[in-house]
Amino acid sequence: MTNGFLQGKSFPLGATPCDGGVNFSVFSKNSVGIELLLFDGVTHTKAAQVIPFDPQRNRTAHYWHIFVPGLGAGQLYGFRVHGPFEPQNGHWFDREKV
Repeated sequence: MTNGFLQGKSFPLGATPCDGGVNFSVFSKNSVGIELLLFDGVTHTKAAQVIPFDPQRNRTAHYWHIFVPGLGAGQLYGFRVHGPFEPQNGHWFDREKV
């Protein structure tokens, strides 16, 4: 465990409430990094917490995953995905967007 976050599991995809927290899993073949953004309310435009995924610890093949203890159903979240911006190759990554 690092910074209170666990490695998580690659399956199932999405946000899955479990005993003690929420498992997040995202498929992204060409990304080089992912951040999980947690929001306190629907009107908040700034994340209350940003959790970077460690590519060595929170990635299995093309699946990025992390388990965040203490979260539950209803948590507002988004992802920021890092990767190449190469429209000619179908890659539209933009680290400025959630």
